[in-house]
Amino acid sequence: AGGVAGGIGVDFEDFNAAIAATSSLFASGSDAGTSYKSFLQRLVPASGPAAEKIRELNLEFFDAQGNMRSMAEIAETLKVGMADLSDEARNDALSTIFGTDAMRAAIGLMNQGADGINRVRTEISKASATEQAAARMEGLNGAVVQLRSAFEALQIAIAEAGLIQLATDGVKW
Repeated sequence: AGGVAGGIGVDFEDFNAAIAATSSLFASGSDAGTSYKSFLQRLVPASGPAAEKIRELNLEFFDAQGNMRSMAEIAETLKVGMADLSDEARNDALSTIFGTDAMRAAIGLMNQGADGINRVRTEISKASATEQAAARMEGLNGAVVQLRSAFEALQIAIAEAGLIQLATDGVKW
């Protein structure tokens, strides 16, 4: 979904907050990515009935200049636009506009609204680079990275001590 998001102008932090806020709805990252990719593509109606439903519910995903709104604004648009609908009418509208796959992303955003997306975005921004690096160094992957770094340091130390040159000279002799 990142390729589609970046291609249509969604900034990384905005997309990251939307994915993080709705991640519990998906079985995997791949599942979330597929749903969000389809969701983003369907913000421009894929059919006449979808365009009609968007107009009927006053859903505005783009500004007057045709620029896509932020994910928080889209989430709020969905929340407000779907608020007065029955469960049946909401499901029909979301299915008509987004299709069954992208409907899950739309439901997640609708449930979060702008407040939910902005809250997650704020929490993500609080994590310092040091905390993020420490989190990446935990577990097996972190141990492998540390082992690789130690091996590289050993190679550099051997090279700087002249042992490689000594071995090279011996082989040449």
